[in-house]
Amino acid sequence: MKTEVVYYSRTGNTEKIAKAMASVLGVEPKNVRKDIIVKDFDLLFIGSGVYGSRPGNEIMDFANFLKDVKGKKAVIFGTFGDNIEPLKTQIGTILESKGMDVIDAWGCKGRSFIFFNRGKPSREDIKQAKEFTGKLINKEH
Repeated sequence: MKTEVVYYSRTGNTEKIAKAMASVLGVEPKNVRKDIIVKDFDLLFIGSGVYGSRPGNEIMDFANFLKDVKGKKAVIFGTFGDNIEPLKTQIGTILESKGMDVIDAWGCKGRSFIFFNRGKPSREDIKQAKEFTGKLINKEH
């Protein structure tokens, strides 16, 4: 199964999670801030932080511009101060409107501002992201 990991990370929190998941999948994570080309995948891991109750504009633009993805699968992931719902609903709505099957989502708290959620994502969060990815891939094969 050809898998891609694509993310947007303003502060580095989501990048840490993307790298952890990609290491389990044996792929290189791709930052949407760079000129990336994603094609010919079966499963897309797509992630962002939550900024003011919204995913990053860059990841939303990426999702909106995806083409020829009907029938492909997606996993949404990210970091947040409060909860993962903005990622699931806003990114998920776009992907599903393109005919993708959003099969799961995972997230953890990320450090926000200066003092909130300090030390996040933690080593334990990274470990859980890897475990989630491994279990998901085993279930999909």
